[in-house]
Parts: sequence; structure tokens; C-alpha cells
Amino acid sequence: MVKEVEVDRVNTEALKQELQRLIVQAKAVCDTVGDCSRECMAAHGAISALQTTIADHRRAEENRTFFERHCAENPDALDCRIYDV
Repeated sequence: MVKEVEVDRVNTEALKQELQRLIVQAKAVCDTVGDCSRECMAAHGAISALQTTIADHRRAEENRTFFERHCAENPDALDCRIYDV
């Protein structure tokens, strides 16, 4: 039985676009209700959380070996298959 290596790939570009959207939204909220409001702090908290997520994914990608990147890009390659014996 052949089991392909599954790699959790996150679309970093989509995360960056979401970050830009959150920044614009936070600016609008803070301009409307004030910089010291709970809503403004919550908006900046969401930005901080997303920035942490992006950094974690970037760090995880950098720590992957060449072989892991190869298998992520070519899951059907013979050398990336795992066989149950």
C-alpha cells in the first residue's frame, strides 16, 4: 500500500493580503472610535496574531529540509512515497 506524504501548505500570499485588509480595517476603526478604545485594541490584537502566524509559517518553511520541500512540490515522486510493510 502506498501512502503519499502530505504537507500542510499555507498560501502565504493570502495571509499577507488578509494582513493588509486587517491593517486598513484597524486604521478605520481607530480613527472612528479612538486609539484607546477596546475596538481599536482588538483590531491591533488581530493584526499581531496574524503577523505571528505568518512568521511561524515562514520559520517552518525555512526549517524544512530540501527533501521535504521536494516531496511537497512533487508528492507523486517515487522517492517521496511511504510504503506500509
